Amino acid sequence: QTAVGFVIYRALIRPIKNVSSAAEELSRGEFTQIDFKTKRDDEIKTLVDSFNHMSSELKVKDETIRQNLAAIKKKNDIAQFELNIAQKIQASVLPAQKDVGHVRWLVEYQPLYTVSGDYYDILRLADGSVAIFIGDASGHGVPAAFLTIMAKIYFSSLVEKIADPAELLQHISELMAGYLEMEGLYMTGFYMRIYPDNRAEYCNCIHPTPLILRKTTGELEQLKSTGFYIGMINEDGKKNETKSVQLYPGDRLVLYSDGITEAKNAQKKMFSLDRFAEVLRAHKDESSQSLRNILLESLKSYLDGVPLNDDLTLLIAEIVSPAES
Repeated sequence: QTAVGFVIYRALIRPIKNVSSAAEELSRGEFTQIDFKTKRDDEIKTLVDSFNHMSSELKVKDETIRQNLAAIKKKNDIAQFELNIAQKIQASVLPAQKDVGHVRWLVEYQPLYTVSGDYYDILRLADGSVAIFIGDASGHGVPAAFLTIMAKIYFSSLVEKIADPAELLQHISELMAGYLEMEGLYMTGFYMRIYPDNRAEYCNCIHPTPLILRKTTGELEQLKSTGFYIGMINEDGKKNETKSVQLYPGDRLVLYSDGITEAKNAQKKMFSLDRFAEVLRAHKDESSQSLRNILLESLKSYLDGVPLNDDLTLLIAEIVSPAES
C-alpha cells in the first residue's frame, strides 16, 4: 500500500500540486514553467505541457501589453502637453476683465474640456466705441478651439476697418469658409458696436438670443438672429443684416452660449431660454456680479448633479454713465 501510494503521489498528485502552485504564481504575474520530465504520454503530461505553453504565451502577451501601454502613455503625455499649451494660447487671446470705455463687464467662462469652442472679445476702438463679440464653434475640443483662434485673428484685424457689424461678420465668414469648406465646421456669432452716445448696432449670426435688461423698466428685449452661420456658405444668398438699438446708462447686455440654455437635467429637459429669462426678470435689481452668480446657481440647481455637456460662457455688459466711466 505504501509503494502504491508513493507511485500514485509521484505520478498524479505531485504534478497536479505543481500545476496548482504554478497557477497561483501566474495569478500574481509570475510566468513560471513546471519542471516535469516523464517518458509517459498521458493526461498529466498533456496538462503540464498545456500549462507551460499557456504561461509562455501569457508572458509574451503581457510584455506586448506593457510596451503598448508605455507607448500610449507617452503619446498621452505629449497630447496633454500640447493641449496645455493650446489652453494657454487660447486663454491669452481672451480680454482681461476690466472696464472698457463706458462699458462695465464681467464673464463666466467654463470650457468643457481643456480647450473651448466658445470665444468672446470686448475692446475699445479708435473712435471711442466699444466692440463686443461672442461666438460658439461647432463641436468641442481642439477643432472647435482652432475655429475660435481663427475668429480672433480675423476679428482683431478687421474690427477697426469695417464699421458695419453685418459686413464685418460676413467678411469673417467668407475668410473662414475658405478653410472650412466641406469640413462641416462653423460658428454662431453675435457682434455689437456701442458708440459713445450709447447707440448700438449689431448683427446676430444664429447665436443664442442675446438679451437687453432695461434699467428703467426691468423689461427684457431679445436680439434675434439677423444673419447666417459664420464659416458656412449661405446657399440662399441672403446677406447678414445690421440692426440698431438705443442703450441707456444702467442697461445690461446679457450674452451667453448654448451651454447654458441647452443644458439638460436627469429628465433630459433643457434649462431653456424661457427659464434663463425668468431668472433675469426675478433678479433684475441685483448687481451684475450677483446676477451672474444667481444665474449659475439656478443652472446648477436645475441640473441637480448632472454635469454640463458643453462649453459655458456668460457675459454681462453694463452701460455706465459718463461720470462713472
